[in-house]
Amino acid sequence: MLDVYSTKDIRNTLLLLWNHGLKPTYYWTPAMEEVFKKNSNSLTLRALAKRSFLLALDNVANGSVNPEELTPDIKFKRKSFVPLETFKSLVVSTNQHPELLIEKMAPQNILYKSVQAGVRTLYNSCKNGTFATIKPSRKLLKIGSQDSSVATIKMRLKALNYNISSNNNTVDAEFVKAINTIKWTLREPPDGTIRPKDILWKYFAVSCTDRLRQLQADLEKVRWLPQRLEDRFIFLNLALNYLALYDSPNNYMMSFRTINGRADRRTPTMHDHLYQVVLNPAWIVPPTIFLEDKVEEIKKLRKDQIRPYFESKFFEVWNLDLTATIPPETIDWKSITPESDKTFYIRQKPHYMNTLGVTKFELSNPDSIYLHDTNQRDLFVEPNRLLSSGCIRVERPIELAEYLLKGTEWDLSLIQNTVAKPFDPPGKPTKIKLNSPMAIYMIFLTSQTSGNGTVYFTHDEYNQNNLILSKLAAAF
Repeated sequence: MLDVYSTKDIRNTLLLLWNHGLKPTYYWTPAMEEVFKKNSNSLTLRALAKRSFLLALDNVANGSVNPEELTPDIKFKRKSFVPLETFKSLVVSTNQHPELLIEKMAPQNILYKSVQAGVRTLYNSCKNGTFATIKPSRKLLKIGSQDSSVATIKMRLKALNYNISSNNNTVDAEFVKAINTIKWTLREPPDGTIRPKDILWKYFAVSCTDRLRQLQADLEKVRWLPQRLEDRFIFLNLALNYLALYDSPNNYMMSFRTINGRADRRTPTMHDHLYQVVLNPAWIVPPTIFLEDKVEEIKKLRKDQIRPYFESKFFEVWNLDLTATIPPETIDWKSITPESDKTFYIRQKPHYMNTLGVTKFELSNPDSIYLHDTNQRDLFVEPNRLLSSGCIRVERPIELAEYLLKGTEWDLSLIQNTVAKPFDPPGKPTKIKLNSPMAIYMIFLTSQTSGNGTVYFTHDEYNQNNLILSKLAAAF
């Protein structure tokens, strides 16, 4: 089937695999190159070339790492190679150009292309594996400061496609804007300065090769997704803490901040569907939060303080069947431990200061992971928003609900009139199923490229990248 491609064309295609974040010499080895120089028509070499090309096609399309063998918070399944008949059609359609087959087999979605653009930006800067060394300054750098390190930092910022027009040693407005952006992506307050022990010095100490490997790991994550995504879908970048909704048919996009799971309570990396909007949701406290947070609070209370505590937070205790409430002061809270059998639930009534806020977006997963409003709405201005217990808090829930419920009676006015206001008494949940479930993809991407070509990097708080790289077939 691959006989339509010459050995030379396969070789040239494999040597360009860096465009897809794969190390070319893993597929076209130095030993193969030596044989090629001596006899490019070698039958043994041709067999090796076709085998390597098939492996490269599979690795570009599906990845070389099995997500099912990584960590429990990664929920994706390993993808299979395309059906034989589909593959034959793709080969025929490439008109004897193997590089076209690579491009056709690669993921065809905006998420892949964003990370891939970062590889293409940095690869040629990484020929020797490193950037120019930046020596940390011993003084505070702020607007107007001059220091020998500034010119080298500007070179680095230019390599990452930040808008820097000067090469001098002076901290100017462009420089401050760039370092503020980097601090924000590192979950640090963007204060317009670089201090002697600033986190930015560690950021600038990362080698070019290690940045490429970071992009490689993220490309591998995106390969777990379908090759083509739906015309309408939601993407959650768990590392950079934002939600983006794409609606290609209507040329529409919305994007806003999120609060995601902290490192010890990770939001899963997964594909799901959003199928229902709940206005004024009640909150059944998850067992982990119940045992680690709420019970410890209650244990500190006197018996006569327990009921007022529950009433002040609109909490109720329910039996396991959720058919009857239990007076909270009748429970021996001090005897409850993580090993105790669960004999009741804590439920928080719907109201404006409910932990879920006034809007919940239900997903179909069995792990009780969903999107919701919050009663801590001030946290969205914080750069570090890895704060939740696994679920995703969204910055503009009413706007998201309005979009999802288009085509129903639930327009913006009705939604706003229905959700609880600050001093409303507890109400009842209103559940609204979507006419068509919305695909949602959640990935901990630690790198991406903006529309103007700037390459962003953040910390891998979930410790996924090194694990992926340790199993990646063709790491740089």
